[in-house]
Amino acid sequence: MKQFLHKYSAPLIILLVLFLAFPLLMLYQQRMFWDITLINLPWRYHLSECINNGVLPLWNPYMNYGFPQMGHNETWYPVSWLFSFLFKYDLAVLQFEYLFNLFMAGIGFYQLSSLFKLDKPVRIAGAIAYMLCGVFIAQASHLGYVTSGAWMPFVFYYLVKLFQEPKFRFGFNLVFFYFLLVTGGYPGNFIVITYICLGIALYYLVTYIRAKRSVELKKLAYIIPTLLIVFLMIYAVVLQATLELNPLITRGDLEYTNTGFGAMTGSNTIQSYASLVTPLAASVESELWGTARMLNDSYFGIILLLMALFFMVKGKSSPNYKIGVYLFVFSLFFLLVSIAIQFPLHKVLFNYFPLLDKFRFPSLYRIFFILPMIILSIFGIQLVVKNQELIKQLKVWIIATIVLIALLFIFSQTNHSFEMFVDFEAVVLNLPIEAMIFIDCFLAIIMLLVLLSFAHFKPKHLITVLIVLVSFDLIVHTWIRTPIFVARNTDPSLVDEGIAAIPDGFPLINQKIPTKLAEEQFQNSPPLWTNKYSYNKYPIYQGSSPYSTKTYAASIENGDIEQLMEYPFIAIFDDFNQGKVDTMFYQKELTESTVCLNSNPNQFEFEIKNAANKFALFNHNKYPHWKFYENGVKLEPIEVSTNFYAVQLKSNQSELSISFEPELTIKLFYLSAVSFLGLLVLLIYLNFKQVLQNNKNT
Repeated sequence: MKQFLHKYSAPLIILLVLFLAFPLLMLYQQRMFWDITLINLPWRYHLSECINNGVLPLWNPYMNYGFPQMGHNETWYPVSWLFSFLFKYDLAVLQFEYLFNLFMAGIGFYQLSSLFKLDKPVRIAGAIAYMLCGVFIAQASHLGYVTSGAWMPFVFYYLVKLFQEPKFRFGFNLVFFYFLLVTGGYPGNFIVITYICLGIALYYLVTYIRAKRSVELKKLAYIIPTLLIVFLMIYAVVLQATLELNPLITRGDLEYTNTGFGAMTGSNTIQSYASLVTPLAASVESELWGTARMLNDSYFGIILLLMALFFMVKGKSSPNYKIGVYLFVFSLFFLLVSIAIQFPLHKVLFNYFPLLDKFRFPSLYRIFFILPMIILSIFGIQLVVKNQELIKQLKVWIIATIVLIALLFIFSQTNHSFEMFVDFEAVVLNLPIEAMIFIDCFLAIIMLLVLLSFAHFKPKHLITVLIVLVSFDLIVHTWIRTPIFVARNTDPSLVDEGIAAIPDGFPLINQKIPTKLAEEQFQNSPPLWTNKYSYNKYPIYQGSSPYSTKTYAASIENGDIEQLMEYPFIAIFDDFNQGKVDTMFYQKELTESTVCLNSNPNQFEFEIKNAANKFALFNHNKYPHWKFYENGVKLEPIEVSTNFYAVQLKSNQSELSISFEPELTIKLFYLSAVSFLGLLVLLIYLNFKQVLQNNKNT
């Protein structure tokens, strides 16, 4: 047991700190809210419903008149598929996925930091700081951002290992984690990460060419093309569906403004980086910060910030100093990029780098500031631990920092900050900026005094104290900031009861109810949130989603949607007036007598009688892959009201089948699935073989 604990002490400590930071969330005593429940949960729930009912997640008909879910990268995220198979998505599973991402972020950083030959405790301190950094806490409701940050360290680690030791084992691991990154993360993040990866690869290739290291170059010459082929095979379904959707989706083109959905929307400001010292103050909504509170948090620990700066000034003797300088410049560059409304660097990337003109929220670039800064901080810790003479200089830095923070503490001028410790849940969301500054300064001074005491009296225990202080710092700040995205006064089981009450399978369509009134079917259903129709599995025009098709958006603008909401899912008409729906041609009795025989996300079947030569309107978003069959015979659809299809029936006894059939995407799914499973088996074999070899050597 002792040997086991020693061997796995790093992940166990990281997991323990994660539990202490989110005890109630881990025990499912609280529920998360905002986008993670408004957007992520209905999409994940729909995915798991499809998988558990043997249906490919190609189309989501249950919000905004339907959307090609196959074109959304997260649809093909292997972790979501695994959770769907094992648990079936509900709020508890989704919150577990968030916490799983944080844990993997910590493990990933711990692994990445092994490249720099640092002591194990030093790397653990960095892993804790990265796992609980401001981006992951303040923007917890944006699951894609957190997922990107979780897999990013693994991608960087295996990329560097591949170039340092060209082996297929490292390459296949790189492909695996890069696939998790691009399918589970926010597209803007993985595009930037890809650019960084290309820069790292170019650096190594130029270095090898200049040094004439032909052995490494020859190995890379056949390893890299092989990896590219493997990746394209497992990514094929995502690539095909995304490229097909790209010209049809809204929000694909952005104006470079800070209004509406402009590219600068969600920028940081210079003053928002006060969160590096006072994260609680920056979590309070205020015009002072110039941006939303969840976007400006960059905190990774006051002690680690001090150690990073100390290393840059005093670390010239460190073997990591040269790489540290590169990382510092890299970090500052992305800090300035994130401040899009005050610096031009983001605009340069937006205008001159392909694909970087597609995404908002420049504040997301701050994760590329935080990661290298934490690496610099553990360089500083390693330097001090290995050089006792530097501890004397560090003590001076600590004292100076205490004085500066004490001045801020004195000028915070608040009289009721400690109320939060008496009635935490009631007070924390209402504290003013001054009170938050007071708490930040109080905590910082206490921690720095403890660090100073051990640096002076017990320097040999300094690394242990640093881990404890870093953990304490991040845990306490997480407790105080979680009300931003966690409801403390709502029982999460109420959400589960709502989901449990949803019928299994896919209910039939009620042809007597216009889509505008479809919500009447769910009057007795337990309330969920904006996308409750996604859970009740009924096609409807309403929904909350960041995505829609351009034709759907156009039909809203020209009023077609508002008119068609008056009709059921399938509506029978005598004719259309110049491609427009006209009430005078509507056949209400034939429409309401139409019977739904089968319904699932990709296929609808109806029995329609006495409607020969009449038109059946498919009151749903059009998309190129919808196919219509009457009694097994294919019908050619006509376009109605810019965004809808209709077919002319030929029989008085019709069985109308409407199927979503993206044939190429389906074929590529099977190619990708088989390729991914093959890669997974190969990785298990190669990594297990390496573990056996390592055990044999030790």
